[in-house]
Amino acid sequence: MFNEYIDELIKNIPKREIPHNLDIVVEGGAFNGSYVLGILFFLKQMEKHNLIKVKRMSGCSVGGLLCFKYLTDSLDESLLEYNLLRKSFYKNQNFKILHKSLDKNIEKLTSDNFEKIQNRLFLTFHTSEKQIIKSEYDDTEDLKKALLKTAHLPILSNGELYLKDKGSFFLDGLLPHIFKDRSESINHNILYISPNSFSKLKNMLITKNEISTYGRVSEGILDVYSFFFNKKQSEMCSFVNKWSISSFISLRIKHLFIILFLYTIRALSHIGHKILPYLKQNELYNNTEPIVKNMFSDILLYNCF
Repeated sequence: MFNEYIDELIKNIPKREIPHNLDIVVEGGAFNGSYVLGILFFLKQMEKHNLIKVKRMSGCSVGGLLCFKYLTDSLDESLLEYNLLRKSFYKNQNFKILHKSLDKNIEKLTSDNFEKIQNRLFLTFHTSEKQIIKSEYDDTEDLKKALLKTAHLPILSNGELYLKDKGSFFLDGLLPHIFKDRSESINHNILYISPNSFSKLKNMLITKNEISTYGRVSEGILDVYSFFFNKKQSEMCSFVNKWSISSFISLRIKHLFIILFLYTIRALSHIGHKILPYLKQNELYNNTEPIVKNMFSDILLYNCF
């Protein structure tokens, strides 16, 4: 749908200055993933024109899901899936439909495409205690579970703080793994994609007055075009190889806040297991719980749609 438009933009980019080999790192961001989708559409066309070669991709949350779609050549399906996800979130205030969507994606996955992602798709997720970076998958079921783990948002995914699997507890990666090969080289760079600038943070769950996702996709296309055309950092794209020390410090501060968030989730989970059985025996709790849930739903619907 966007290919002809992208091809015209690509004609304007100075060809000699484009690094041929790229590793790509993609942050999450819920509905901000539609900005990333536009960026990946553009990169896919650049790769088809043999202007870049994507070696590895690393992502978490919706970023991890889109990396999977990129490497398995199924990005086009994401537009329809986004709209279904948005409608489901409006109706149920959760992302449970993601399970069904991934089931369909995994069913259509060919053995060749499965092999394509081995040691090329790096997914980040957390247990209740540590961060896990996974790049090897035993089979398609193992891959699906990794995708669900990296995309598990507490409460919003399925009503639970954690995703349970074989007695362990998992949740969103929150911050993607950044490859260590960071020497400044024209032949191999790490492209970092972040749709979560200060001006876009509010758009993670808010899609009010947006009839379709095409606006955000178009913004992503123009952002990555600007990045390559002007040869400097754009709002959402940058080369890790050219980051200043302040960029790395900013990233690590973000990582510290994530650790605090994880410990908060652990504390809430621990407290919940201890006191919920007693609360459920209390008449006041049983009468007020539905009201609190409805209030939460009202706030989401008012602010997000």
